[in-house]
Amino acid sequence: MSVPILEQWWVEGTSISGNIHGHPKRKDGKTITTSYIESVDESQEGVFIIITHSGSKYRLGAPYHGKRSEHLEAVRLIPGFYKTLLETPTIVE
Repeated sequence: MSVPILEQWWVEGTSISGNIHGHPKRKDGKTITTSYIESVDESQEGVFIIITHSGSKYRLGAPYHGKRSEHLEAVRLIPGFYKTLLETPTIVE
């Protein structure tokens, strides 16, 4: 099964929003927001796949605006940030 592509995407906290293409249950071009990004797969040169908390995978196409490399660098930071959020104790006063 091929991995759906997110085009015109942007980072929203620990998630990514964008226009989905090639998803078996979603109309091409529909804007979606993923669940939390848990990991990033860069094992294939030039291909950037995000894996979400729910287990979904999406390949990142062109970002909404700006340089792709700058946006991808931000995406690389999300899994570590998400893990830090989970491990940070909540302070109750």
